[in-house]
Amino acid sequence: MMNVAFLLSSMLLLQTLDATEQLLRDLTDAHGVPGFEGEVRDILRREWQPVLSNLRTDGIGNLLGERRGSADSPRVLLMVEGLTADEVRKITTY
Repeated sequence: MMNVAFLLSSMLLLQTLDATEQLLRDLTDAHGVPGFEGEVRDILRREWQPVLSNLRTDGIGNLLGERRGSADSPRVLLMVEGLTADEVRKITTY
């Protein structure tokens, strides 16, 4: 007989994969040619809104946001380059 906890964790994993697959589908289907990255930026704004504060787009189209933490925690920069939103970069410092 299948363990209930295993079944529930498997269902949660499938929901997470479904959400990840949907996000990847949204990103790959979005038009993001240089100079017209608004669709990609909108998707990332939607995804980052719950976890970042002060989310904004600067004058050249870069999507910026902040997530405050303690001074002891690693600092992470997530950046979408405004000229070509074909890459999401992550920089981590300790």
